[in-house]
Amino acid sequence: MQEGAELIPSLSAVAAPGGLIADDVYCAFRDEIVAAARATEPDGIFLDLHGAIASESTNDCEGELMTALRQVVGPSVPIAACFDLHGNVTRRMMEASDICIACKENPHSDYHLAGDRAAELLVRTLRGEIVPVSSAVWVPAVLRSKLETGSGPLRDLHALRSRLMVEQRSVLDVSLFNCHSQLDAYPGGQCVTAVADGDPGAAAAAAETLARALWERRTEFAPDLPSLDDVLTDMRSGKLSGRPVILGDYGDRVLAGTPGDGTYILRTLATQWPELRVVAPVTAPDAVAAAKIAGSGGVLTCSVGGAFSPHEKPVVAEWRVGRLGDGNFVQRGPYLAGEPAVLGDCAVLHSGNLTVLATSRPGLTQDPEAFLSNGIDPAHYDVVVVKSGFHFKLSFSGIGPCIAIGTPGLSNVEGGMFPFRKRQRMWPEVADLEPELTATVFARR
Repeated sequence: MQEGAELIPSLSAVAAPGGLIADDVYCAFRDEIVAAARATEPDGIFLDLHGAIASESTNDCEGELMTALRQVVGPSVPIAACFDLHGNVTRRMMEASDICIACKENPHSDYHLAGDRAAELLVRTLRGEIVPVSSAVWVPAVLRSKLETGSGPLRDLHALRSRLMVEQRSVLDVSLFNCHSQLDAYPGGQCVTAVADGDPGAAAAAAETLARALWERRTEFAPDLPSLDDVLTDMRSGKLSGRPVILGDYGDRVLAGTPGDGTYILRTLATQWPELRVVAPVTAPDAVAAAKIAGSGGVLTCSVGGAFSPHEKPVVAEWRVGRLGDGNFVQRGPYLAGEPAVLGDCAVLHSGNLTVLATSRPGLTQDPEAFLSNGIDPAHYDVVVVKSGFHFKLSFSGIGPCIAIGTPGLSNVEGGMFPFRKRQRMWPEVADLEPELTATVFARR
């Protein structure tokens, strides 16, 4: 390592978002990481985490892991962690760590920068150059839309975040966590964290300033995604030029934890826009199994999609079976470049103007390699559907115009869709909230 540190690796595990992790899997991973810390007695600990992991027994897997590590290494060993900006920050995370930093961009193009910054501050702490003091303000609000950081209110809030670091030299980082809106865990909502060098007042002031600005602008995050009909009409009129058009299925985002079996776009294009050639991924294990029996080149009648998501409808048609595959590929990126991905057994199915990439598992299709690895060239279609709302824009931008559209589904959250029982009371579900946006300081060292 450039800083002269010896790196002692532990465990790396990645999975597509979804439901609760089985306890035996989570506990095995946690115990392996803690055992490595106990055996190696490191001078410092660096963690690369998401921040919104929940298992069958705990809604705060990261906080529990960090607490267990703290108990093993004692109070003097610094712990630094970098997170996805959709993490659910908890008191346990803040109490167990010295440095908590989120990536700053959505789509997430800066994971490596967040990791670099957390590692840099960890090394500086070990050298005695800084004494990190952290603060956090929890903002009880759920933001439903306008969540890209390069435009709209989040662009302005991140500009303020950057100014706060320039104006107060002791502030080492300010992070804005936009949470995972479907996670039923306390506290939930937005969280602003700040790290300062030995200056609790500066850390608190920075976090409070950004938290209050976020609260004041909360109504600006109203949904504004275009509809499918709007986009298709623009395509027909020539207002939207370029082919293919890449449509992000915002209501069925696998990266937000959905089953990926939504068929709204497929059904609309099949019945109302038969002149458009469309390819779309759909989680459909029964259709894949039937296609494997029929074999490549075979014909079968079966339903595709609508098996897991409530209120979704399957597409029933006569399908010609194209390529069959195992669903394993490596993402080309830039988002998650080099990471392996698994779709489960796959079948390419054709019917009329529809081509379906049927998968056995909810798949990460925000990367072109999900299609190319199954013999599908997105450039040969008019419309390419991906089960992503943000990150596909990084990887598909060179192929065609990328547009996230408002579709029905589990990841296009509306009030009352889920019976949240554990998270704190939230705006806009509780319209008259008057939160006390006061920072909690965590000066552990």
